[in-house]
Amino acid sequence: MTWIRITNKLPLRRSALGDVGAPIVSLTSYGDRVAMTHFAIESILRGKLRPSRIILWVDDQKTVDFLPRQLKRLRQAGLEVRVADGGSGPHTKYFDALALALADGVPLVTADDDTVYPADWLHRLFAYYLGHPDGVACYRARRVVIDTSDRDSGPRLTPYSQWPLIKDSSVSNRNFVTGVSGALYPAELMRALVARGTQFEELCPKADDVWINHTALQAQIPIRVVDGRSRDFISLESTQAIGLKHANVMQGGNDAQIAATYSELDRKRLAGSS
Repeated sequence: MTWIRITNKLPLRRSALGDVGAPIVSLTSYGDRVAMTHFAIESILRGKLRPSRIILWVDDQKTVDFLPRQLKRLRQAGLEVRVADGGSGPHTKYFDALALALADGVPLVTADDDTVYPADWLHRLFAYYLGHPDGVACYRARRVVIDTSDRDSGPRLTPYSQWPLIKDSSVSNRNFVTGVSGALYPAELMRALVARGTQFEELCPKADDVWINHTALQAQIPIRVVDGRSRDFISLESTQAIGLKHANVMQGGNDAQIAATYSELDRKRLAGSS
């Protein structure tokens, strides 16, 4: 992390943003996590491909007014810090940026505030998307597992914790993108998400991945893993204590929100996929 600290302290920084046409990168942070967010942002800005814009969404104006000095320096390099509209929770990471990406005519990439990304992260993600522009490109996904043993009750989704990480390049309705390592969303999916509005507030308010995957299923938008191998990048463990993964994965929160979101028709559609 030493190089990040050194880079962040450089005086008179110029914009580190990339060419017009590169994706917008969007991430969100809150509370004590904000103080560590510069590690993720610096790692993205040092990449082989730099985003056309990079936006950090925060909860309130007070956070903007009292930004850590590291984020103030990053503003000189092109970082936009914006206050989220409110009420979107983890969905803020993509939802508030949809209109901006559609207006700019570029894909939207989401990142996590507690991850340090490799230098080729955005470049490889965007290059993979250019080869498969019809769908989502991501670095990590699971494959939904369906239990069809009970013919009377119909197909059932097994617990989320039992869904294996994808380790191949196959395209399937059962591919379930997890945004933790980064994902790129094409215009068709962004338009579908905009059209659905904030219905997620009732069904899966704390599970943005669930809503994105369900929308992709509804719109028949394929999900592909870059190079067919799910991967995790360096995580800042000190920020994990207040993350959602404990409630959503370890305590079964994802399962409840998946059950509320996926209908019987959705489950049958997944059961009919390979």
